[in-house]
Amino acid sequence: QDKHLWEWEHNGRRKALARREQGYRTWAAEIARSASLVVLEDFDLRQVARKPPVEEQGDHDDLARSQRIAAAPGVLRSALVDACRSRGVRVVLVDPAFTTLRCEPCGAVNEWDAARYLSHRCTACGAIWDQDANAAANILRQGTALVRAEALGGGEESVEDAAPRVGRWQKRREAKAAKRVQRRRVA
Repeated sequence: QDKHLWEWEHNGRRKALARREQGYRTWAAEIARSASLVVLEDFDLRQVARKPPVEEQGDHDDLARSQRIAAAPGVLRSALVDACRSRGVRVVLVDPAFTTLRCEPCGAVNEWDAARYLSHRCTACGAIWDQDANAAANILRQGTALVRAEALGGGEESVEDAAPRVGRWQKRREAKAAKRVQRRRVA
């Protein structure tokens, strides 16, 4: 009986993970079809996943940890990068430093508790912004600046090659086409 229940639970978990990954792949394919450039932060997700020492843990840490595991941002990011590369869409990685703290309208870096408050008023220009929308605008601005700099000849290391990945079926089609061409030459 216990083995049956364990297998039932395992199968349910496997199906849920597969459903989440399929949803991420579908969404990433839609983005890759409609975009010509995707800009992401070069952010190490392991820093967020690291558990704080027991003395520093709070009640919210367990809830945040479970939500991070359920959302799986690393899986989402890899699905997006894979979809973009397979369709030849350019992926640009930008430096994540100060993307949340820098005011997008004026460029001033504001020191504030971003973990506690979701919106902020800039101390320099007085603009009020949501930290996520502000960070997204900063990331986009940095990414387009990197692409412009590369186009002008100042090549950056953080701009990835967007050479399309060739799948096994594409390789197989190309091999068959090459064989056909070779047979025609012989005949």
